[in-house]
Amino acid sequence: MRDNQHLTYAELNQQANQLAYRLRSLHVEPKTLVGLCLDRSFAMVIGLLAILKVGAAYVPLDPNYPEERLGFMLEDTQVSVLLTTSALAKQFNAISLLPPSIRLIAMDAADLGLEAEPTPNVNPGVMATDLAYVMYTSGSTGKPKGVCVPHRGVVRLVKHTNYLDITADDTFLQLAPIAFDAATLEIWGALLNGARLVLFPEPTPTPSTIAQAVSDHHVTILWLTSGLFHLVVDHSLDRFHSLRYLLAGGDVLSVSHVQRAVQQLPHCTLINGYGPTENTTFTCCYSVPSSFPADQSIPIGRPIANTTIYILDSQRQPVPMGIPGELYVGGDGLAQGYLNRPQLTAERFVPHPFAHESGERLYKTGDLVRYLPDGAVEFLGRLDNQVKLRGFRIELGEIETAIAQINTVKTVVVIVREDQPGDKRLVAYVVPNTAQTLNPDALRQQLKQQLPDYMVPSTVVVLEDLPLNANGKVDRRALPRPQIPATAVPSAKGEPESILELRLVNLCQRILNCPTMTGHDNFFDQGGNSLLAAQLCAEAETMLNCPVPITALFQAQTMRELAAVLSNNQEIPPSSLVALRSTGTKRPLFFINSISQARSLLPWISQDQPIYGLNIFSIRSLFDDRPEPLTIEAIARQFLTDLRTIQPHGPYQLAGYCQDGPLTLELARLLHQQGEAIAFVGLIDSLFQTYTSKWWHRFLLMCEFGWDYFRERSQRLLFRSLNQQIPEEQDDQLTIDERLQLLETSKKDQIFYRRYIETALPCQPQYHGSTITMLLSSEVKFADLSKLQQVLGCPDIELEVVRGLHSALFEEPYVRDLAAKLEQYLQSH
Repeated sequence: MRDNQHLTYAELNQQANQLAYRLRSLHVEPKTLVGLCLDRSFAMVIGLLAILKVGAAYVPLDPNYPEERLGFMLEDTQVSVLLTTSALAKQFNAISLLPPSIRLIAMDAADLGLEAEPTPNVNPGVMATDLAYVMYTSGSTGKPKGVCVPHRGVVRLVKHTNYLDITADDTFLQLAPIAFDAATLEIWGALLNGARLVLFPEPTPTPSTIAQAVSDHHVTILWLTSGLFHLVVDHSLDRFHSLRYLLAGGDVLSVSHVQRAVQQLPHCTLINGYGPTENTTFTCCYSVPSSFPADQSIPIGRPIANTTIYILDSQRQPVPMGIPGELYVGGDGLAQGYLNRPQLTAERFVPHPFAHESGERLYKTGDLVRYLPDGAVEFLGRLDNQVKLRGFRIELGEIETAIAQINTVKTVVVIVREDQPGDKRLVAYVVPNTAQTLNPDALRQQLKQQLPDYMVPSTVVVLEDLPLNANGKVDRRALPRPQIPATAVPSAKGEPESILELRLVNLCQRILNCPTMTGHDNFFDQGGNSLLAAQLCAEAETMLNCPVPITALFQAQTMRELAAVLSNNQEIPPSSLVALRSTGTKRPLFFINSISQARSLLPWISQDQPIYGLNIFSIRSLFDDRPEPLTIEAIARQFLTDLRTIQPHGPYQLAGYCQDGPLTLELARLLHQQGEAIAFVGLIDSLFQTYTSKWWHRFLLMCEFGWDYFRERSQRLLFRSLNQQIPEEQDDQLTIDERLQLLETSKKDQIFYRRYIETALPCQPQYHGSTITMLLSSEVKFADLSKLQQVLGCPDIELEVVRGLHSALFEEPYVRDLAAKLEQYLQSH
């Protein structure tokens, strides 16, 4: 099934037979190799089956591989026929990638004419030990190596096995690229058991698109790489209830994610699958129990049916339980060896030391493991420079060889770093030739012409010399952590053009661990890859509450262009964020409402201080249609969501003016409740009805401010008299109508603001976190501290007087004093 199109087993068999007869007419014989370079499609499945029907073996080629890598594979295999598409055929011919002798079959060609071919079944006449496919993996010598897998390896993987029970009622989701051996499980697990196979429709999966496919097609068996599994658990697990089996692997699984999965999917068996391509996809599997402890790593389990494993020491003798040793594997899943690499085959496929029959072999995995007390196997690491990343096995030597061939490079070493938990990345350390200058970005671009996306280092670090240990070898543990500048260099093209762009850029900076990234920078040039792209889209969907197609990111590649695409294609939910100053190395200050007042602070506060506003009018539409009363907590929760798109975790700095004090405290309370650190809570002339003016207060203000105070006071009294609002004798608080008069905004905004004031002013949230700093104007400097402490529930309150009247505090000359004292407190906290 694909895109709501269906192909029955009878139709599949007929079309595969017709293609098989066409292959025979092109002299494809048993035991020969046929290339297949196709994306997920009916043609891909038909092609695989047809190749096997004539007794040949297929060579899966990923269309997204670099030209140089595809060219090497075609030359190494010497395929005489290549199944592909018309577009790829033109591309290959244009770059002279194909040998002259190769025959192309464009599976989508209008004149292919397979209908005229015979339809009876073809008898391939193959044995279980004959070759089924050649799949390439990374090679330590700088070139990929082809693993030759026999038919019995595939059959043993999916038929009468012990780690899952596949029936004709099951539905597999075919998600993996054809050149990745997880596709072996997905395709043949379905077809050899009469189950339904759903071809994932998108080129690159994201948690939401996987969840949509699982839900739409009632998928029962799903395989995910560990990276995708973690993303799915974080974002889409609630839509996976149709699953009977969820298999994950390719790297170490996070225990916390595993626990969440088994708890939220009680009717699904979660399996940790382990195995090299040399032993046909899976060697060991572990079904995770619902009560798995949090302080243990997830084992790789026990061998699957018709598979043997041994844990041996350096003399190839068995080690006792609990003692680490190297894992050797054998049985029906064992590959024949490496194509055209007899020496490497002899090194890795070694004689079976405990064989019952002569000629038996074991594959030397290079994985360090040990037996647990219950007989399960625990993975401990590698014995060489091979690594697993995003489900792919990578020989670091292949990457080092590719880099060393660049003329600007003198020496190089590549490692995997995990400076942030769960975030594994390739980092290349290079020493340039003395006569050459080395541009890390240019080096990465050059590597992309040779290596697939998952093998290109996300970071290139230039060193004068590589650190050596006492034996003169590179000391990998001494290689420095990549240095990342604290902030971006401000530039006109880097300034965000919209709040949406700003939010996407901040998301990228966190995901890529690249604070210098701007909306103008290319996501993939900054270290992005397909898995990180899936993570970006998943988190952006959560942040924006709307679909963010990964295809849009691949097409746009910069956050400015992506923001434009999203804005044009769909309605983006509003955000309260207002970027007053988005650049700077210091911790951001979030100013609650009063955006015009906050903007007046900018000239008088350091240019290195980022300042953002959180504006209730920007999110009015979220509350207009709600029948329930507007609450200060609901507004604060929306502010909290928006604030975290800029700064995911504390310590936070918050400030609020006048009537926005309660909302500021409510936001601080919510953050404190969620365990976030709060460095600064500043309330500017926000008194929570604790101030009552006396006649002598007013006399002092008249003496200090003269005509300015008299004019301000007279205007207030005149307004109240004209509106028949007679204030209490000692009430200096602004009325709601007076505040509305000061607003230069729409009628709808004023109605919403009245709702907010009627909700906020009576509300007195108590904040039991750190110190509250109160910056008070001369007009209200006689506030009752003991009453403030009682009302706010915070015994630690700092009072600071700023010269000026309440209504003029953000105007010159008073705003300078306010900005100076505000910055002083920000620096001290």
